[in-house]
Amino acid sequence: MLRRNNGKTAKAMGPEGFFRGPVRTCTICGCKASKELLCRFVWQGQRPVMDVRKRMMGRGAYCCDRERCVDGFLAREKKWKIAFRL
Repeated sequence: MLRRNNGKTAKAMGPEGFFRGPVRTCTICGCKASKELLCRFVWQGQRPVMDVRKRMMGRGAYCCDRERCVDGFLAREKKWKIAFRL
């Protein structure tokens, strides 16, 4: 389950009430979730590439697996500069 960040310090909630392991934030909608539940992108060449295995080298940026968030991330170059510190 994903929990939206509404400006307060929000915990990512799971079936047991919390996630074990790293928690990441979607760069588009701001929801927090376990690292395994989010899509990871890595900067390669001139554009971000989806890191399916989540093992590629380099700074990663995360977003929800929802189509709206993935498309929004790929379309917004300004978000790339912030997420990948370009």
